[in-house]
Amino acid sequence: MITNTRGITEYVNDSYVIKTGYTKDEVTGTRPYFFSNNGIYDFSEIVMATIQVGNTWSGEIETRNKSGVTYWERVQISPVFNELNTISNFIIIREDITEKRQLTQSLNESVENLKNITENLPVGILIVDDRQKIIQINQTAAKTMGFDSMDGAQQFINSQSYSQFFETLVQDQYHDVNSGLNVFTLEERLTVPENNISRIILKNIIPIKLNNESVKLEAFMDITAQKHLQQKEAEANKAKSEFLANMSHEIRTPMNGIVGATELLTQTKLGKEQQNILSVISKSCDNLITIINDILDFSKIEAGKMKIETFPFNLRSTLDYLLDQISFKANDKQLEINTVLDENIPAVLIGDEGRLVQILINLMGNAVKFTDKGEVILKVETVLRKGKEISLHFMVQDSGIGIPPEKVESIFESFTQADGSTTRKYGGTGLGTSISKMLVELMGGKIWLESPNPDYAWSKENPGTVFHFVLPFETDKSLTNTDQYKDKLKGLNTLLLDDHHTNLLLMTKTLNNWGIELSTSKSIEEALQLLRQQPNIGLIIADNHLLRDANNNFLKEAKKMVPHIKALLLVADPKTITSNNYKGFDRMLHKPVKYSSLFSTIYDLFQTEVPGASALKENGPAKPASKETKGRILLVEDNPINQKIAEKMLQRLRFDVVIAPNGQEAIDRITAQPDHFDVILMDVQMPVLNGLDATKALRAKGLYLPIIAMTANVLKGDREICIEAGMNDYIGKPVRLETLDNTLNKWITPNKA
Repeated sequence: MITNTRGITEYVNDSYVIKTGYTKDEVTGTRPYFFSNNGIYDFSEIVMATIQVGNTWSGEIETRNKSGVTYWERVQISPVFNELNTISNFIIIREDITEKRQLTQSLNESVENLKNITENLPVGILIVDDRQKIIQINQTAAKTMGFDSMDGAQQFINSQSYSQFFETLVQDQYHDVNSGLNVFTLEERLTVPENNISRIILKNIIPIKLNNESVKLEAFMDITAQKHLQQKEAEANKAKSEFLANMSHEIRTPMNGIVGATELLTQTKLGKEQQNILSVISKSCDNLITIINDILDFSKIEAGKMKIETFPFNLRSTLDYLLDQISFKANDKQLEINTVLDENIPAVLIGDEGRLVQILINLMGNAVKFTDKGEVILKVETVLRKGKEISLHFMVQDSGIGIPPEKVESIFESFTQADGSTTRKYGGTGLGTSISKMLVELMGGKIWLESPNPDYAWSKENPGTVFHFVLPFETDKSLTNTDQYKDKLKGLNTLLLDDHHTNLLLMTKTLNNWGIELSTSKSIEEALQLLRQQPNIGLIIADNHLLRDANNNFLKEAKKMVPHIKALLLVADPKTITSNNYKGFDRMLHKPVKYSSLFSTIYDLFQTEVPGASALKENGPAKPASKETKGRILLVEDNPINQKIAEKMLQRLRFDVVIAPNGQEAIDRITAQPDHFDVILMDVQMPVLNGLDATKALRAKGLYLPIIAMTANVLKGDREICIEAGMNDYIGKPVRLETLDNTLNKWITPNKA
């Protein structure tokens, strides 16, 4: 736009026409608004006063176009001089800045909002320059540092050194993928002596650019209260752990005497009534130990002290051991116990065998406890197999009292039972399922239950229950697998005699898996008929439940028809095997029948022994080869009762025993006679010098004879603590005679004495 010296428009370009909506004719000869004093724009005098003396004027003005639409423009008015150096015209440049102003306004609003947010954040914010000067602080930071206002804080901080306030306690660093920045995380002590401030803070430091300068953005929060709470919790947990450890020790110490004395008495000549009384004492001890172990295991898991281990183990052998543990109580109730495994499950797995056994004993123990008649079945199936990884689905099924629908959700809670009335019939702590859930989840699995049992149509009073859990394991083909010998039984014609439907079903599956040609019968008459029809049958497997109620000439008749037939008897209660009618059976297996025992027994009946099969057989108590002394033991024990019990046990196992009442006396005896003893049995908690320190002292002297911990401490990974101290092995109290014998035999060379 060009005007004359009086401000009358002489020229406008096309852009002006487009922007304002006015034609050139409409504008030419008129005075622009900034030259008019029309009441709307009252700065025309200022404009004219500026430009008429030869200066340029510029400003931002809000105006309207012909349609009345408001917009902002930047106006610059410059004088044009002629050859006489006088003003001849004014040239006016008008730029639409509406969008720029809107962006600037939005930016200003964002900055203001950010400032408000920063000032009111619940975390302290500091901006620190490269000279370690705090150049900006927010309200929370000022308050945390003990100042009433940010101005007061800023004024004080400017006169002080940054390092005066912050002392780094813990430092870490990580790379933020999203921002690409390295972020420092620190735990620091914030101290402002002038304000009597001493606090623990958690701080993040991020390097940023501010006005093209490298600065650090520091965000921190006061965690003093949390630290105090953590300290109190740690102290409480420590006190709790120490209390539980002491409680365990104090309970297990007298329990060791009771259990040991009971075991020793059972091996003496006793009358029937005395045997019954000892049986009651033994079972009561077992129940009490189970309760103690439940409470301690629960405490260890709750405190995060339970560790999961991974070692190779034979799953079938593990389940055989499990059946041994469960069978006594099941036989008392005349319950059928069975296990069934998918044939494609590898024999050897890698995982925590001990925790798996603990879970199964808890769940199967409960199944037996809450089942008065019928059966308990453990099924194991493969649900996922990928490379070396395998996930197994375990199902513990029973025909017991079931769980009411309203209790299903809470049954895994601590100290909860399905029957919570004061007249509970079954007893227990209610921790078994809770511990099982914790262990399953600790091992990376999941657990759930169904009640009633969907696989069976039990009575309304006994709807049954199924506990399910899935656990991950690993496999290794290089590990030995005794299943490689199962084809050795292929084609063996066998007659299975049993009238229990589930037993028949599961035994059939197992025998078929070994390639055995199987015929089944539910009665003696049917069995004899099958033998007449199939004289090539080489083996009879019979359940004594059927034979017990018959006049039992069955085996005699069978051998008349097939003279060379072999016979295997399955017995739930060995006390029932008294009749001469059972003579003629080649072997007898106790129920529940273990997979490995069944396999090796059948194999032994027909062929030479399977390589490695001896490891699969049922192990009985070790039988001494002679009456000679097996070794010399130094027993380090301070409790007089436990001294006597352990001494009697060791003498029963044919060891010579010397007793030391504390660790210091043990050191003195060993130092005086370093080659006299074969093994040291060392208690841990003792006066004068405890077992751990005594072991360390002996190892420091270069004495390396085997030291076995024999302790009532079982709470805080005591096995690991003992091993770290230099011990070789560990036996928890109460000590069982068989456990003691097996452990000592590991460390004493035969005939060394």
